[in-house]
Amino acid sequence: MTITLKINGVNRTSSIIRNSLNKSDVLNEKVDTLSFAVDKYGNQTYAPSVNDTVELLDTGVTIFKGLILTVDKSTDGHSVVRYDVECVDNAHFLNRTLVTEIYTNTTINAIIANIISTYAPTFTITGVVAPVPVKSITFNRISVSEALGKLSRLSNYSWYVDYTNDIHFFAKNTELAPFSITDNSNNYIYESLQVSEDISQLRNSVFIEGGEIEGEQRTETFTTDGVQKFFKLTNKFSAIYDDDQNQILSVAVNGVQQTIGVSGLNDESSFNVLWDYNGKSLAFANAPANGTLTVTGLPLYPILVQEEDPDSIVIYGRSEFAKVDKSISTRQEAVDFAIAELEAYANKISESSFATYTPGLRSGQVITVNSAFRGINEDFLIQRVTFRMVSQTVGEYRVELATLRTITLIDFLISQLRVNGTILADSDEDILHKYKPFTETISIADAVTVQALNYPVVFRLGEQAVTGFIRPFALNGSRLS
Repeated sequence: MTITLKINGVNRTSSIIRNSLNKSDVLNEKVDTLSFAVDKYGNQTYAPSVNDTVELLDTGVTIFKGLILTVDKSTDGHSVVRYDVECVDNAHFLNRTLVTEIYTNTTINAIIANIISTYAPTFTITGVVAPVPVKSITFNRISVSEALGKLSRLSNYSWYVDYTNDIHFFAKNTELAPFSITDNSNNYIYESLQVSEDISQLRNSVFIEGGEIEGEQRTETFTTDGVQKFFKLTNKFSAIYDDDQNQILSVAVNGVQQTIGVSGLNDESSFNVLWDYNGKSLAFANAPANGTLTVTGLPLYPILVQEEDPDSIVIYGRSEFAKVDKSISTRQEAVDFAIAELEAYANKISESSFATYTPGLRSGQVITVNSAFRGINEDFLIQRVTFRMVSQTVGEYRVELATLRTITLIDFLISQLRVNGTILADSDEDILHKYKPFTETISIADAVTVQALNYPVVFRLGEQAVTGFIRPFALNGSRLS
């Protein structure tokens, strides 16, 4: 096992202060970072510079590749100069070019292919697996990495750039780690594996209140006395007209239909009665005659759903949770929302961490931890991988994990952006301004014929073709005009 740090292709491992070298790969951060320090003194004359290329290898395997972004210099006041170096991986280059494009009726695969070939041709797309249909999406002068992030958020996919400059864009939680963890797998430091369990967010009885939906037609009846003008309704009716302009709310007095206006919008002098949608009431301009008032329409009812996990209630006792989200427009959507909450929080939440000397793990990968000794067998999402040098030849990786169940709800919510497998049209309505430098060459040549003074010319009035001795004679602009 050997740790090697190359700067501009030269092995500089011996110049690095060993305990200063740290590498971090964090989920959703997209750009990995590396930091280290170098002392310059005596015959140690090497000094790092910004924009130098950097490659970190573990036993010949590249675990970081990028460039030096910042260098801070300090001194102890004598003969030693300390260089504190911060590096970013090659995904940083995706921040240097701005994308200005509109895509319609295509797929994410095609969009990424076009963006990379146009704006980042030194990168490859072998790891892009995203045949997700896209109705429309706009990128208005945002970086390539921001464009990939936007696609990632809309589709609920993950992405990163590996150390060969290949872009990976894939369905979340589908990229597996190169190995799993068991009691005898010998690919991690055994005593480092820790598992924590938490029920602070436990919820096994979920109430969801959504928006409102139309019910079956209903009729309310009132007795009129010729004096009363205001009538309070029991139901909140949906509208006077449906989307096709068919009247669905009617008001009749003794069987005679009344014209209906909307309170606050219409002039009461133009209608028999004004209807208050929010106040659930009717106000007549003139009191209706003695008899019967009937109001018929489609009432609105709030979407109310309760879902429970009986097994969780038996184990942990009842733990209730309520949420109001008026954007939920169907009962099935509310049921799905409640089930997603239960899937995420009806049981204890597990988090784990371990240390290993084995390279190959990256944030976003799914890894299985199966330890009979610790009583756990579960899939986890790698949240963070950090690396440090233990010695000149040994490096240690610290891996932090979160149970996949904790992100189920987030996945569900983001999936609501899709309709029939197609991402909704992007809402960016800014006018795109694309500027492209150009070079234009214009060639102009004049042909001059020297005509003798005694050249025989015949002038003719009107439109004439210039042939032989014939020339057109024009009055306009001449001394004869």
